[in-house]
Amino acid sequence: LLAGGQAQVPVRDPGLEVLDQVVPALREQGQRARGRVRRLRGQRLEALTKRTTNATTGTLTLLAQGRETLVNDFKSRIADWDLRLATRKETLTRQFTAMETALSSLKNQSSWLAGQLGSLSG
Repeated sequence: LLAGGQAQVPVRDPGLEVLDQVVPALREQGQRARGRVRRLRGQRLEALTKRTTNATTGTLTLLAQGRETLVNDFKSRIADWDLRLATRKETLTRQFTAMETALSSLKNQSSWLAGQLGSLSG
């Protein structure tokens, strides 16, 4: 109480009144900013997902196509090697058969010559 019986009215600092108005506004702006950031993240994630999974130009699609091309190249190379190996096997088989025939003929000649030589000495 003041002299004369009057009640003292508390005086509020005008700076506090300004803060009372500014703080809620800042909180609201912060919440809006967080909402915008979330939306932007969502939009970026959606764009990234679309770029990655696009059926014709997506990163994953192109990666799969590249791997498929590589697999097809390997299959083609294996088929070429199979042909080369089959041809080589055929060539070696013919050579082996010819050598066996020649060896058999030489054995027959050897036996005939041994017989001829045996009849001369005997």
